[in-house]
Amino acid sequence: KICDVLEDDTGTKAVLGISWDTSEIDELFTLDEAAFKGMCSLRYLKIYKNPLKYNEENKLYLPQGIKYLSRRLRLLHWDAYPMKCMPSNFSPANLVELDMIDSELEKMWEQTQPLVHLKSMSLWRSKKLKEIPDLSKATNLEELYLADCQSLETLPCSIRNLKKLKTLDMEECRKLEVLPTNMDLESLSNLTLYGCSRITSFPDISNNISVLSLENTSIEEVPWWIENISGLTRLLMSGCSKLRRISPNISNLKHLEEVDFSFCLALTEDSWHNDPQVVVDAPLGDLDLSDNTFTRLPHALVSVKPEELNISNCRNLESLPDLQTSLKILRAQNCESLESIPPHSFRNPETILHFINCFKLDQEPLLRSSVYKYMILPGGEVPEYFTHRASGSYLMIPLLESSLCGSFLRFKACVMVDTDATKPTWFNSIIRVCCLLKGKQENHFHSVDLHILIFVTRLLDRHLVLFDSCFPLNKDSDSLAAFKYDAVEIKFGWDICEIKACGIQLLL
Repeated sequence: KICDVLEDDTGTKAVLGISWDTSEIDELFTLDEAAFKGMCSLRYLKIYKNPLKYNEENKLYLPQGIKYLSRRLRLLHWDAYPMKCMPSNFSPANLVELDMIDSELEKMWEQTQPLVHLKSMSLWRSKKLKEIPDLSKATNLEELYLADCQSLETLPCSIRNLKKLKTLDMEECRKLEVLPTNMDLESLSNLTLYGCSRITSFPDISNNISVLSLENTSIEEVPWWIENISGLTRLLMSGCSKLRRISPNISNLKHLEEVDFSFCLALTEDSWHNDPQVVVDAPLGDLDLSDNTFTRLPHALVSVKPEELNISNCRNLESLPDLQTSLKILRAQNCESLESIPPHSFRNPETILHFINCFKLDQEPLLRSSVYKYMILPGGEVPEYFTHRASGSYLMIPLLESSLCGSFLRFKACVMVDTDATKPTWFNSIIRVCCLLKGKQENHFHSVDLHILIFVTRLLDRHLVLFDSCFPLNKDSDSLAAFKYDAVEIKFGWDICEIKACGIQLLL
């Protein structure tokens, strides 16, 4: 029905809105230049493609372009708009939202337009767009999406007038080299420059940014004034291959939750201008230093007390410093040069330690003095520290009567697992622990099974998984009170790996 109206130019001022899925068109449809001429009251125009058919060829053909669009339009959404510019007589004065995704636009319009009502502008994947219009009068604009506008080289200086702008997304604008200077976008909270490979300087456009996405840029330095961005929660700089210097003032950012410096191959241990006086009260959430080439961790970054530290694939890393007790997760997979860790480095019973494929690691300090929730590290046999050991996935342990005096049966467990090359690179899994008390009268008491969630990567050889277990002993149970138990059978199960051996150390 929409096709009939547009083909016959029979639209009238009674038409207030059009929503048209052009992916439903069976064959090439020619749209006349005056198709919208009679729709002077049109407020809503959405010409879109079904996301499931987005890669299909555009079936909308405008041989003479469009000569008229209603000046009353409040929403204009046109996927794959086929013209180089907007109609010359188009007045966007009432637009609130403008979405021209995957368009053929090279420029929008010539003169400055009164865009006072505009709140959102999206020009995603308009790969021929060379410039965006003067936005000096778009004083209420809150969102500007320019991702993958690969011909865009500059932003207009008028962008500094966008005092209400909250989101600026310029992902993969590969020709963009600089941002306008002397900007203070006081409302800007999200800035994305991901993949802007010609950007070399750290952006200084707002001190109120919360999320700063700078991955795969050519930025060389995190400057001293980063501390001025006091509300920053996420700093993402993965793949910044020219990044060489990071100011220790990053430690002054009290609200940081995530910092990602992975794949920054120019970083060395001296890149952080190490300052032993740096002290931070509030811990950082997630610090990602994976896939780098340094041989030791910088003190200035460790001092920010990350709760989660990822140093996976740092193949030259030889040692770790004494990490803070705030650490909850350490991912050190494939640190093939890692040899030493200071004694008593890990003292938090909630810490998760991944030393998968760290075959040079001195394990003795970890086994003897560390406290953790669970730990994975290479190993071909259960350590002698575990006084009860057995091959396979279960063992029987004799019990002293004192072992059942408390409310819980506590023990430290170790299972030795074999590799499985068929598993994916990363996967979640669950180790199941079953505890069965047995007596001489063939009586038994089955405690509640324990399930431990383990997040692992592919194992290149046999590994040990160590963890603490605590089984409740229901003192009110008639079964437990009436009989004496002199042994406990403990079984382990893991759906992703074969358990070759296991061990138990009873705890008081």
